[in-house]
Amino acid sequence: SESPSSVGHVPNGRWEFDESVTKCFDDMLWRSIPDYMHMRSLVYEMGKRAFDGGQRGLVVDVGCSTGGALSPFADAGHECLGLEVSEPMRRAAAERYASRPNVRIVGCDLRSEWPVKPDSARLVQSVLTLQFVPVERRPRILRNVRDSLVDGGMLILVEKVMSDDADAQDVLVDAYHAMKRAHGYSAEDIEAKRLALEGVL
Repeated sequence: SESPSSVGHVPNGRWEFDESVTKCFDDMLWRSIPDYMHMRSLVYEMGKRAFDGGQRGLVVDVGCSTGGALSPFADAGHECLGLEVSEPMRRAAAERYASRPNVRIVGCDLRSEWPVKPDSARLVQSVLTLQFVPVERRPRILRNVRDSLVDGGMLILVEKVMSDDADAQDVLVDAYHAMKRAHGYSAEDIEAKRLALEGVL
């Protein structure tokens, strides 16, 4: 079995969703995001409500990475579309669903592309994606999401936020770093990732 220090990827430079990150991405998520599995479960439980009346419709995952958040919707038989700009991530997601005709993974740069037809999606989920998009590009993406949703459709948006209060922010960051250390990251790993994400996140 692998030790915590050998699992995951700590970048040496600017953060990128490249091949090395893709290989350890699913492991990195639960080790780096507080209550990650609970959050994923909540997204699915909330998203199911878009289909409460037995409606059928498209589920779109904005920035689907390796495709994990689409899995419960795909298992339930919904038509799913994953949008992903990173080619290694897109390939991993496409391989994951290669035998699933109800799932399509598309390479897409959200800053300039939107391959979803108007009034076609019943659910759009954007989980920790917009934080990697420059602030000035986000309104266009959200307008595209709005236009693609059917009447009564749903957007589930999950993002990191910062506190307006510096002391409160410090407390939250300290708790976050303590969680990462408990999941096997060293202080050096945490600092390297923080530096790699500067100007990216």
